[in-house]
Amino acid sequence: MTASRDEIEQTVTRLWQKLLGIESIGRDDNFFQLGGDALLATRLLSKLRQLYCHAELSWRDLHEHPTVAGLAQRIEQLYASANKQPYQPVKALFIATPPSERHEFIEKYLKKKIAHALRLDDDSFTGNLTWVNWETITADLIWDFRGDFQLPVYRHEILKRPAIEALAEFITVELEQRYGLRWVQTNSRPNFYNYETSSEPSLEPTKLSLSSRNKPAVFLLSAPRSGSTLLRLMLAGHPALFCPPELSLLEHETMGQWLQKRFLRFPKESGIVYNLLRVMGFTPTQAMIDDPQWQEMPVQEMYRLIQQHAAPRFLVDKTPNYAKSLTTLRRAECWFDQPKYIHLVRHPYAVIESFVRHRFDKFIGPEGVDPYECAEQAWTERNRNILALSQMVSSQRYYRIHYEELVCEPVSVMQGLCEFLKISFEKTMLYPYACGRMIGGPGDPDIFQHDQIDPQLGEIWRDIILPRPLTKETGRVAAQLNYGLPAG
Repeated sequence: MTASRDEIEQTVTRLWQKLLGIESIGRDDNFFQLGGDALLATRLLSKLRQLYCHAELSWRDLHEHPTVAGLAQRIEQLYASANKQPYQPVKALFIATPPSERHEFIEKYLKKKIAHALRLDDDSFTGNLTWVNWETITADLIWDFRGDFQLPVYRHEILKRPAIEALAEFITVELEQRYGLRWVQTNSRPNFYNYETSSEPSLEPTKLSLSSRNKPAVFLLSAPRSGSTLLRLMLAGHPALFCPPELSLLEHETMGQWLQKRFLRFPKESGIVYNLLRVMGFTPTQAMIDDPQWQEMPVQEMYRLIQQHAAPRFLVDKTPNYAKSLTTLRRAECWFDQPKYIHLVRHPYAVIESFVRHRFDKFIGPEGVDPYECAEQAWTERNRNILALSQMVSSQRYYRIHYEELVCEPVSVMQGLCEFLKISFEKTMLYPYACGRMIGGPGDPDIFQHDQIDPQLGEIWRDIILPRPLTKETGRVAAQLNYGLPAG
Protein backbone atom coordinates (compact mmCIF):
# COMPACT_ATOMS: atom_id res chain seq x y z
CA MET A 1 0.00 0.00 0.00
CA THR A 2 1.36 3.41 -1.03
CA ALA A 3 0.48 6.26 1.34
CA SER A 4 -1.37 9.38 0.12
CA ARG A 5 0.89 12.31 -0.66
CA ASP A 6 -0.78 15.71 -1.03
CA GLU A 7 -3.76 17.40 0.63
CA ILE A 8 -6.35 16.35 -1.97
CA GLU A 9 -5.19 12.74 -1.89
CA GLN A 10 -5.42 12.75 1.89
CA THR A 11 -8.95 14.18 1.72
CA VAL A 12 -10.05 11.57 -0.84
CA THR A 13 -8.51 8.82 1.30
CA ARG A 14 -10.37 9.98 4.44
CA LEU A 15 -13.67 10.08 2.56
CA TRP A 16 -13.16 6.56 1.22
CA GLN A 17 -12.30 5.32 4.70
CA LYS A 18 -15.52 6.78 6.10
CA LEU A 19 -17.72 5.72 3.22
CA LEU A 20 -16.38 2.18 2.79
CA GLY A 21 -15.59 1.46 6.43
CA ILE A 22 -11.99 0.51 5.60
CA GLU A 23 -9.09 1.88 7.62
CA SER A 24 -6.15 1.03 5.34
CA ILE A 25 -6.52 2.61 1.91
CA GLY A 26 -3.59 3.43 -0.37
CA ARG A 27 -3.29 5.93 -3.18
CA ASP A 28 -3.38 3.18 -5.82
CA ASP A 29 -6.45 1.37 -4.45
CA ASN A 30 -9.51 1.15 -6.71
CA PHE A 31 -12.82 2.52 -5.38
CA PHE A 32 -14.93 -0.15 -7.05
CA GLN A 33 -12.64 -3.02 -6.16
CA LEU A 34 -12.91 -1.94 -2.51
CA GLY A 35 -16.70 -2.34 -2.64
CA GLY A 36 -17.80 1.02 -4.04
CA ASP A 37 -21.06 0.96 -6.01
CA ALA A 38 -23.48 3.39 -7.65
CA LEU A 39 -25.08 4.41 -4.34
CA LEU A 40 -21.74 5.04 -2.63
CA ALA A 41 -20.36 6.78 -5.72
CA THR A 42 -23.24 9.27 -5.64
CA ARG A 43 -22.53 10.09 -2.00
CA LEU A 44 -18.82 10.38 -2.67
CA LEU A 45 -19.25 12.74 -5.62
CA SER A 46 -21.71 14.85 -3.65
CA LYS A 47 -19.24 15.28 -0.79
CA LEU A 48 -16.31 16.01 -3.10
CA ARG A 49 -18.29 18.64 -4.98
CA GLN A 50 -19.18 20.19 -1.65
CA LEU A 51 -15.51 20.36 -0.67
CA TYR A 52 -14.18 21.35 -4.12
CA CYS A 53 -17.08 23.43 -5.41
CA HIS A 54 -15.41 24.44 -8.67
CA ALA A 55 -14.48 20.89 -9.66
CA GLU A 56 -17.48 19.60 -11.61
CA LEU A 57 -16.78 15.92 -10.98
CA SER A 58 -18.96 13.49 -12.89
CA TRP A 59 -19.76 9.81 -12.63
CA ARG A 60 -17.54 9.23 -15.64
CA ASP A 61 -14.62 10.97 -13.90
CA LEU A 62 -14.81 8.45 -11.08
CA HIS A 63 -15.01 5.51 -13.49
CA GLU A 64 -12.05 6.73 -15.52
CA HIS A 65 -10.03 7.69 -12.42
CA PRO A 66 -11.07 5.11 -9.79
CA THR A 67 -7.92 5.29 -7.63
CA VAL A 68 -7.16 7.80 -4.89
CA ALA A 69 -4.26 9.23 -6.84
CA GLY A 70 -6.15 9.34 -10.14
CA LEU A 71 -9.22 11.00 -8.66
CA ALA A 72 -7.13 13.57 -6.79
CA GLN A 73 -5.29 14.42 -9.99
CA ARG A 74 -8.61 14.77 -11.84
CA ILE A 75 -9.88 17.18 -9.16
CA GLU A 76 -6.76 19.30 -9.58
CA GLN A 77 -7.26 19.39 -13.37
CA LEU A 78 -10.93 20.39 -13.09
CA TYR A 79 -10.21 22.97 -10.42
CA ALA A 80 -7.47 24.57 -12.51
CA SER A 81 -9.68 24.87 -15.60
CA ALA A 82 -12.93 25.75 -13.81
CA ASN A 83 -15.01 28.76 -14.77
CA LYS A 84 -15.27 30.41 -11.36
CA GLN A 85 -18.12 32.74 -12.22
CA PRO A 86 -20.84 33.29 -9.59
CA TYR A 87 -23.33 30.43 -9.37
CA GLN A 88 -26.47 30.91 -11.43
CA PRO A 89 -29.60 30.24 -9.32
CA VAL A 90 -31.28 27.70 -11.61
CA LYS A 91 -34.11 27.04 -9.14
CA ALA A 92 -35.07 30.72 -9.01
CA LEU A 93 -35.00 30.94 -12.81
CA PHE A 94 -37.33 27.93 -13.07
CA ILE A 95 -39.80 29.38 -10.56
CA ALA A 96 -39.84 32.69 -12.46
CA THR A 97 -40.42 30.97 -15.81
CA PRO A 98 -44.02 31.18 -17.16
CA PRO A 99 -45.90 27.86 -16.77
CA SER A 100 -46.12 27.26 -20.52
CA GLU A 101 -42.31 27.51 -20.84
CA ARG A 102 -41.18 25.41 -17.85
CA HIS A 103 -41.02 22.12 -19.75
CA GLU A 104 -38.80 23.70 -22.41
CA PHE A 105 -36.63 25.23 -19.65
CA ILE A 106 -36.04 21.82 -18.05
CA GLU A 107 -35.47 20.16 -21.43
CA LYS A 108 -32.68 22.64 -22.22
CA TYR A 109 -31.29 22.16 -18.72
CA LEU A 110 -31.22 18.38 -19.19
CA LYS A 111 -29.49 18.60 -22.56
CA LYS A 112 -26.77 20.75 -21.06
CA LYS A 113 -26.26 18.48 -18.04
CA ILE A 114 -26.29 15.27 -20.08
CA ALA A 115 -23.87 16.72 -22.61
CA HIS A 116 -21.55 17.68 -19.76
CA ALA A 117 -21.76 14.18 -18.25
CA LEU A 118 -21.02 12.62 -21.64
CA ARG A 119 -18.29 15.19 -22.35
CA LEU A 120 -20.00 16.45 -25.48
CA ASP A 121 -20.16 19.99 -26.81
CA ASP A 122 -23.40 21.70 -25.72
CA ASP A 123 -24.05 23.33 -29.08
CA SER A 124 -23.53 20.19 -31.17
CA PHE A 125 -25.47 17.85 -28.87
CA THR A 126 -28.84 17.09 -30.49
CA GLY A 127 -30.35 15.26 -27.54
CA ASN A 128 -30.32 11.89 -29.26
CA LEU A 129 -29.69 9.34 -26.50
CA THR A 130 -30.44 6.07 -28.28
CA TRP A 131 -26.76 5.14 -28.04
CA VAL A 132 -26.30 6.15 -24.38
CA ASN A 133 -26.11 3.75 -21.43
CA TRP A 134 -28.24 5.67 -18.94
CA GLU A 135 -26.53 3.96 -16.02
CA THR A 136 -23.41 6.02 -16.80
CA ILE A 137 -25.18 9.37 -16.33
CA THR A 138 -27.81 8.55 -13.69
CA ALA A 139 -25.54 9.39 -10.74
CA ASP A 140 -24.67 12.75 -12.32
CA LEU A 141 -28.31 13.66 -12.89
CA ILE A 142 -29.24 12.67 -9.33
CA TRP A 143 -26.57 15.05 -8.05
CA ASP A 144 -27.57 17.85 -10.46
CA PHE A 145 -31.24 17.72 -9.44
CA ARG A 146 -30.31 17.77 -5.78
CA GLY A 147 -27.67 20.48 -6.11
CA ASP A 148 -29.57 22.83 -8.44
CA PHE A 149 -33.17 22.29 -7.30
CA GLN A 150 -32.92 20.55 -3.89
CA LEU A 151 -34.97 17.78 -5.50
CA PRO A 152 -34.11 14.20 -4.48
CA VAL A 153 -34.64 11.95 -7.50
CA TYR A 154 -34.10 8.21 -7.38
CA ARG A 155 -32.32 5.96 -9.81
CA HIS A 156 -35.40 3.96 -10.84
CA GLU A 157 -37.29 7.17 -11.69
CA ILE A 158 -34.62 8.19 -14.20
CA LEU A 159 -34.16 4.75 -15.73
CA LYS A 160 -37.92 4.49 -16.32
CA ARG A 161 -37.66 7.57 -18.59
CA PRO A 162 -34.67 7.06 -20.94
CA ALA A 163 -35.55 10.03 -23.14
CA ILE A 164 -35.04 13.73 -22.53
CA GLU A 165 -38.67 14.64 -23.33
CA ALA A 166 -40.15 12.13 -20.84
CA LEU A 167 -37.63 12.96 -18.14
CA ALA A 168 -38.19 16.70 -18.62
CA GLU A 169 -41.93 16.27 -18.22
CA PHE A 170 -41.46 14.26 -15.03
CA ILE A 171 -38.98 16.73 -13.48
CA THR A 172 -41.15 19.71 -14.42
CA VAL A 173 -44.18 18.24 -12.63
CA GLU A 174 -42.14 17.30 -9.54
CA LEU A 175 -40.63 20.79 -9.28
CA GLU A 176 -43.99 22.50 -9.74
CA GLN A 177 -45.44 20.39 -6.93
CA ARG A 178 -42.42 20.92 -4.69
CA TYR A 179 -42.51 24.71 -4.95
CA GLY A 180 -46.27 25.20 -4.88
CA LEU A 181 -46.56 25.99 -8.60
CA ARG A 182 -49.03 23.16 -9.22
CA TRP A 183 -52.11 22.41 -7.13
CA VAL A 184 -52.04 18.93 -5.64
CA GLN A 185 -55.21 17.43 -4.21
CA THR A 186 -54.81 16.02 -0.71
CA ASN A 187 -57.32 14.37 1.60
CA SER A 188 -58.49 16.46 4.54
CA ARG A 189 -58.14 13.37 6.70
CA PRO A 190 -55.90 10.53 5.51
CA ASN A 191 -57.15 6.97 5.35
CA PHE A 192 -54.48 4.56 6.49
CA TYR A 193 -54.30 2.07 3.66
CA ASN A 194 -51.65 -0.64 3.73
CA TYR A 195 -49.29 0.71 1.09
CA GLU A 196 -46.63 -1.88 1.79
CA THR A 197 -48.59 -5.10 1.57
CA SER A 198 -46.03 -7.85 2.00
CA SER A 199 -46.05 -11.04 -0.05
CA GLU A 200 -44.66 -13.02 2.88
CA PRO A 201 -47.00 -15.56 4.50
CA SER A 202 -48.64 -14.56 7.75
CA LEU A 203 -46.70 -16.67 10.21
CA GLU A 204 -47.44 -17.04 13.89
CA PRO A 205 -44.54 -17.21 16.33
CA THR A 206 -45.42 -20.79 17.30
CA LYS A 207 -44.82 -21.90 13.71
CA LEU A 208 -41.48 -20.09 13.59
CA SER A 209 -40.16 -21.25 16.95
CA LEU A 210 -37.08 -23.44 16.63
CA SER A 211 -35.42 -25.64 19.20
CA SER A 212 -32.08 -23.94 18.63
CA ARG A 213 -32.26 -20.15 18.76
CA ASN A 214 -29.51 -17.76 17.77
CA LYS A 215 -27.49 -15.94 20.38
CA PRO A 216 -28.89 -12.63 21.66
CA ALA A 217 -28.93 -9.69 19.26
CA VAL A 218 -30.02 -6.05 19.43
CA PHE A 219 -32.63 -4.59 17.07
CA LEU A 220 -32.69 -0.84 16.49
CA LEU A 221 -36.30 -0.03 15.53
CA SER A 222 -37.88 3.20 14.35
CA ALA A 223 -40.01 4.85 11.71
CA PRO A 224 -38.06 6.05 8.64
CA ARG A 225 -36.39 9.49 8.90
CA SER A 226 -36.13 9.21 12.69
CA GLY A 227 -32.33 9.37 12.91
CA SER A 228 -31.61 5.65 13.09
CA THR A 229 -28.53 5.92 10.84
CA LEU A 230 -27.00 8.46 13.22
CA LEU A 231 -27.67 6.23 16.23
CA ARG A 232 -26.27 3.19 14.40
CA LEU A 233 -23.05 5.06 13.68
CA MET A 234 -22.80 6.13 17.31
CA LEU A 235 -23.24 2.54 18.47
CA ALA A 236 -20.67 1.42 15.91
CA GLY A 237 -18.07 3.34 17.89
CA HIS A 238 -18.30 0.78 20.70
CA PRO A 239 -15.85 -2.15 20.49
CA ALA A 240 -18.45 -4.55 21.93
CA LEU A 241 -21.00 -3.90 19.17
CA PHE A 242 -21.17 -4.86 15.48
CA CYS A 243 -23.41 -2.37 13.64
CA PRO A 244 -23.56 -2.94 9.86
CA PRO A 245 -25.75 -0.92 7.48
CA GLU A 246 -29.36 -2.02 7.06
CA LEU A 247 -29.60 -5.79 6.65
CA SER A 248 -33.36 -6.08 5.92
CA LEU A 249 -33.13 -9.80 6.73
CA LEU A 250 -35.83 -10.22 9.36
CA GLU A 251 -38.58 -9.64 6.79
CA HIS A 252 -37.81 -12.88 4.94
CA GLU A 253 -37.55 -16.61 5.57
CA THR A 254 -34.96 -17.50 2.93
CA MET A 255 -32.09 -15.69 1.29
CA GLY A 256 -33.79 -16.21 -2.08
CA GLN A 257 -36.73 -14.09 -0.89
CA TRP A 258 -34.33 -11.45 0.43
CA LEU A 259 -32.42 -11.40 -2.86
CA GLN A 260 -35.57 -10.94 -4.92
CA LYS A 261 -36.71 -8.00 -2.77
CA ARG A 262 -33.28 -6.32 -2.83
CA PHE A 263 -33.14 -6.32 -6.62
CA LEU A 264 -36.55 -4.66 -6.82
CA ARG A 265 -35.06 -1.59 -5.13
CA PHE A 266 -31.40 -1.71 -6.08
CA PRO A 267 -29.55 -2.67 -9.27
CA LYS A 268 -27.77 -6.01 -9.32
CA GLU A 269 -24.47 -4.19 -9.63
CA SER A 270 -25.17 -1.90 -6.69
CA GLY A 271 -23.10 -3.90 -4.23
CA ILE A 272 -26.00 -4.50 -1.79
CA VAL A 273 -25.54 -8.28 -1.91
CA TYR A 274 -21.77 -8.02 -1.92
CA ASN A 275 -21.88 -5.83 1.19
CA LEU A 276 -23.99 -8.41 3.02
CA LEU A 277 -21.47 -11.13 2.22
CA ARG A 278 -18.66 -8.90 3.43
CA VAL A 279 -20.58 -8.41 6.68
CA MET A 280 -20.40 -12.20 7.02
CA GLY A 281 -16.65 -12.12 6.58
CA PHE A 282 -16.67 -13.61 3.07
CA THR A 283 -14.90 -12.44 -0.06
CA PRO A 284 -17.96 -12.30 -2.32
CA THR A 285 -18.10 -13.70 -5.84
CA GLN A 286 -20.90 -13.79 -8.40
CA ALA A 287 -20.81 -17.59 -8.27
CA MET A 288 -21.55 -17.45 -4.54
CA ILE A 289 -24.53 -15.15 -5.11
CA ASP A 290 -25.93 -17.37 -7.89
CA ASP A 291 -25.47 -20.57 -5.86
CA PRO A 292 -28.95 -22.14 -5.32
CA GLN A 293 -27.78 -23.55 -2.00
CA TRP A 294 -27.02 -20.04 -0.78
CA GLN A 295 -30.40 -18.74 -1.96
CA GLU A 296 -32.21 -21.59 -0.18
CA MET A 297 -30.43 -20.82 3.10
CA PRO A 298 -32.83 -19.89 5.91
CA VAL A 299 -32.43 -16.30 7.03
CA GLN A 300 -31.98 -17.48 10.60
CA GLU A 301 -28.89 -19.39 9.49
CA MET A 302 -27.61 -16.27 7.72
CA TYR A 303 -27.98 -14.37 10.99
CA ARG A 304 -26.04 -17.11 12.75
CA LEU A 305 -23.17 -16.80 10.28
CA ILE A 306 -23.06 -13.02 10.73
CA GLN A 307 -23.03 -13.41 14.50
CA GLN A 308 -20.22 -15.96 14.31
CA HIS A 309 -18.17 -13.52 12.21
CA ALA A 310 -18.93 -10.61 14.56
CA ALA A 311 -18.20 -12.53 17.80
CA PRO A 312 -17.55 -11.63 20.54
CA ARG A 313 -19.35 -8.40 19.56
CA PHE A 314 -23.13 -8.19 19.79
CA LEU A 315 -24.95 -7.77 16.47
CA VAL A 316 -27.04 -4.57 16.19
CA ASP A 317 -29.53 -4.83 13.32
CA LYS A 318 -30.87 -1.42 12.33
CA THR A 319 -33.65 -1.63 9.71
CA PRO A 320 -36.64 0.76 9.99
CA ASN A 321 -38.64 -1.38 7.57
CA TYR A 322 -39.03 -4.14 10.19
CA ALA A 323 -41.57 -2.08 12.11
CA LYS A 324 -44.07 -2.00 9.26
CA SER A 325 -45.14 -5.52 10.25
CA LEU A 326 -45.80 -6.85 13.73
CA THR A 327 -45.31 -10.35 12.33
CA THR A 328 -41.78 -9.37 11.32
CA LEU A 329 -41.06 -7.95 14.77
CA ARG A 330 -42.36 -11.07 16.51
CA ARG A 331 -40.08 -13.18 14.32
CA ALA A 332 -37.08 -11.81 16.20
CA GLU A 333 -38.52 -13.37 19.36
CA CYS A 334 -38.55 -16.77 17.63
CA TRP A 335 -35.12 -16.73 16.05
CA PHE A 336 -33.06 -15.16 18.86
CA ASP A 337 -32.58 -15.87 22.54
CA GLN A 338 -33.81 -12.90 24.55
CA PRO A 339 -33.16 -10.18 21.93
CA LYS A 340 -33.13 -6.55 23.04
CA TYR A 341 -34.94 -3.68 21.32
CA ILE A 342 -33.98 -0.01 21.04
CA HIS A 343 -36.97 2.14 20.06
CA LEU A 344 -35.85 5.44 18.53
CA VAL A 345 -38.65 7.97 18.22
CA ARG A 346 -38.74 11.43 16.69
CA HIS A 347 -41.42 14.11 16.62
CA PRO A 348 -43.95 13.30 13.87
CA TYR A 349 -43.69 16.80 12.38
CA ALA A 350 -39.96 16.39 11.72
CA VAL A 351 -40.36 12.84 10.39
CA ILE A 352 -43.22 13.73 8.05
CA GLU A 353 -41.47 16.83 6.70
CA SER A 354 -38.23 14.94 6.05
CA PHE A 355 -40.10 11.98 4.57
CA VAL A 356 -41.92 14.22 2.07
CA ARG A 357 -38.85 16.34 1.30
CA HIS A 358 -36.82 13.23 0.45
CA ARG A 359 -39.77 11.80 -1.54
CA PHE A 360 -39.74 8.50 0.34
CA ASP A 361 -43.34 7.92 -0.76
CA LYS A 362 -41.86 6.98 -4.17
CA PHE A 363 -40.44 3.88 -2.50
CA ILE A 364 -43.30 2.68 -0.31
CA GLY A 365 -46.46 4.18 -1.77
CA PRO A 366 -48.47 3.44 -4.92
CA GLU A 367 -48.38 5.80 -7.90
CA GLY A 368 -50.06 9.10 -7.13
CA VAL A 369 -50.34 8.63 -3.36
CA ASP A 370 -50.53 11.75 -1.22
CA PRO A 371 -47.00 12.00 0.23
CA TYR A 372 -48.21 13.50 3.53
CA GLU A 373 -50.70 10.70 4.00
CA CYS A 374 -48.01 8.13 3.25
CA ALA A 375 -45.57 9.80 5.67
CA GLU A 376 -48.07 10.04 8.50
CA GLN A 377 -49.01 6.41 8.09
CA ALA A 378 -45.34 5.39 8.14
CA TRP A 379 -44.77 7.23 11.43
CA THR A 380 -47.97 6.09 13.12
CA GLU A 381 -48.09 2.43 12.12
CA ARG A 382 -44.43 1.71 12.74
CA ASN A 383 -44.37 3.33 16.16
CA ARG A 384 -47.66 1.65 17.03
CA ASN A 385 -46.22 -1.76 16.09
CA ILE A 386 -43.07 -1.18 18.15
CA LEU A 387 -45.19 -0.13 21.13
CA ALA A 388 -47.21 -3.34 20.72
CA LEU A 389 -43.98 -5.32 20.72
CA SER A 390 -42.87 -3.57 23.91
CA GLN A 391 -45.95 -5.00 25.64
CA MET A 392 -44.86 -8.54 24.70
CA VAL A 393 -41.37 -8.36 26.20
CA SER A 394 -39.97 -7.49 29.61
CA SER A 395 -38.86 -3.96 30.41
CA GLN A 396 -35.28 -5.27 30.62
CA ARG A 397 -35.36 -5.87 26.86
CA TYR A 398 -37.02 -2.66 25.61
CA TYR A 399 -35.46 0.82 25.72
CA ARG A 400 -36.82 4.03 24.25
CA ILE A 401 -34.74 6.98 23.03
CA HIS A 402 -36.03 10.34 21.81
CA TYR A 403 -34.08 11.74 18.88
CA GLU A 404 -34.40 15.27 20.23
CA GLU A 405 -32.63 14.25 23.45
CA LEU A 406 -30.05 12.19 21.56
CA VAL A 407 -28.75 15.15 19.54
CA CYS A 408 -29.03 17.68 22.39
CA GLU A 409 -27.67 15.52 25.22
CA PRO A 410 -25.71 12.71 23.53
CA VAL A 411 -23.53 11.91 26.55
CA SER A 412 -26.35 11.23 29.02
CA VAL A 413 -28.49 9.44 26.42
CA MET A 414 -25.68 7.11 25.35
CA GLN A 415 -24.71 6.45 28.97
CA GLY A 416 -28.26 5.31 29.65
CA LEU A 417 -28.30 3.17 26.52
CA CYS A 418 -25.00 1.52 27.47
CA GLU A 419 -26.40 0.71 30.88
CA PHE A 420 -29.40 -0.94 29.20
CA LEU A 421 -27.08 -2.97 26.94
CA LYS A 422 -24.85 -3.82 29.91
CA ILE A 423 -21.71 -2.44 28.28
CA SER A 424 -19.37 0.33 29.36
CA PHE A 425 -19.80 3.85 28.00
CA GLU A 426 -17.16 4.77 25.40
CA LYS A 427 -16.45 8.37 24.37
CA THR A 428 -15.83 7.17 20.80
CA MET A 429 -19.60 6.79 20.49
CA LEU A 430 -19.89 10.57 20.46
CA TYR A 431 -18.04 10.80 17.13
CA PRO A 432 -20.34 8.98 14.69
CA TYR A 433 -18.62 10.24 11.55
CA ALA A 434 -15.18 8.86 12.40
CA CYS A 435 -13.48 6.49 9.96
CA GLY A 436 -14.32 2.81 9.99
CA ARG A 437 -18.04 3.15 10.86
CA MET A 438 -19.46 1.56 7.67
CA ILE A 439 -21.28 4.77 6.77
CA GLY A 440 -22.24 3.44 3.32
CA GLY A 441 -25.20 1.26 2.42
CA PRO A 442 -28.95 1.94 2.59
CA GLY A 443 -30.08 4.54 5.08
CA ASP A 444 -30.07 8.32 5.37
CA PRO A 445 -29.11 9.66 1.90
CA ASP A 446 -27.63 12.79 3.52
CA ILE A 447 -25.62 11.11 6.28
CA PHE A 448 -22.31 11.48 4.44
CA GLN A 449 -22.73 15.25 4.33
CA HIS A 450 -22.48 15.59 8.12
CA ASP A 451 -19.31 15.82 10.20
CA GLN A 452 -20.69 16.04 13.74
CA ILE A 453 -23.86 15.73 15.80
CA ASP A 454 -26.03 18.83 15.28
CA PRO A 455 -28.20 19.72 18.32
CA GLN A 456 -30.26 22.15 16.21
CA LEU A 457 -31.82 19.18 14.44
CA GLY A 458 -33.68 18.38 17.64
CA GLU A 459 -35.61 21.64 17.45
CA ILE A 460 -36.53 21.93 13.78
CA TRP A 461 -39.97 20.35 14.31
CA ARG A 462 -41.08 23.55 16.07
CA ASP A 463 -40.92 25.54 12.81
CA ILE A 464 -42.67 22.95 10.63
CA ILE A 465 -46.19 23.66 9.40
CA LEU A 466 -47.97 20.70 7.83
CA PRO A 467 -50.78 21.20 5.29
CA ARG A 468 -53.41 19.65 7.59
CA PRO A 469 -53.85 18.47 11.18
CA LEU A 470 -52.75 14.95 11.99
CA THR A 471 -55.33 12.26 12.71
CA LYS A 472 -56.62 11.32 16.15
CA GLU A 473 -54.82 7.98 15.87
CA THR A 474 -51.51 9.73 15.24
CA GLY A 475 -52.23 11.99 18.19
CA ARG A 476 -52.92 8.94 20.37
CA VAL A 477 -49.62 7.30 19.43
CA ALA A 478 -47.77 10.62 19.82
CA ALA A 479 -49.17 11.00 23.36
CA GLN A 480 -47.91 7.52 24.25
CA LEU A 481 -44.46 8.66 23.14
CA ASN A 482 -44.71 11.93 25.13
CA TYR A 483 -45.21 14.18 22.12
CA GLY A 484 -48.00 16.69 22.48
CA LEU A 485 -49.79 17.72 19.27
CA PRO A 486 -52.06 20.75 18.81
CA ALA A 487 -55.77 19.95 18.66
CA GLY A 488 -56.80 19.22 15.08
